[in-house]
Amino acid sequence: MREPRLTVEEAAAVLARVAPIPTSRGGSSTRPVSFTLEAASGVSRILEFDHLEHRVLLLFVSADCHGCDDLLRGPREPTAFGLTSADEVLLVTRSSEMPGTRAEEEIWFSPEAFGALRVSGAPFFCLLDPSFDTVATEGVVWGLDSIRDAVARVLAGAPEVDVPRLEMP
Repeated sequence: MREPRLTVEEAAAVLARVAPIPTSRGGSSTRPVSFTLEAASGVSRILEFDHLEHRVLLLFVSADCHGCDDLLRGPREPTAFGLTSADEVLLVTRSSEMPGTRAEEEIWFSPEAFGALRVSGAPFFCLLDPSFDTVATEGVVWGLDSIRDAVARVLAGAPEVDVPRLEMP
């Protein structure tokens, strides 16, 4: 036997309580913490979010990520992404070995950064900006233009993440 359908009034009451899943929430909700980065040369540095003096664009890559080719072969100059020359672009990997990359590239090893910025995998980017309390913008890399567009929105004062994290209130 079929269950009765909702009345018009019952359906209206249900619809009055629903909230749409947001497709845009503005900036990121990720609050970064300090983490250590290590270079293959043995140099290490601590990236302290609370003490940033310039923007840092982190490009998360991995050796087995075909979507990372653009990042690995692409530009390193901050101006190529719409930032100033005083800003910084860092390639970050979870694994200390990156076979097949150019030797002159400085790739930073930091599984800690993946955890601190809630990055589950590559290719992904995060823009840290000292004027923000959270990550300024972040997202899956859909080509270099996707990063440039996200940076441009931040610099225009309208940060927006393309795929917001769905979190419980």
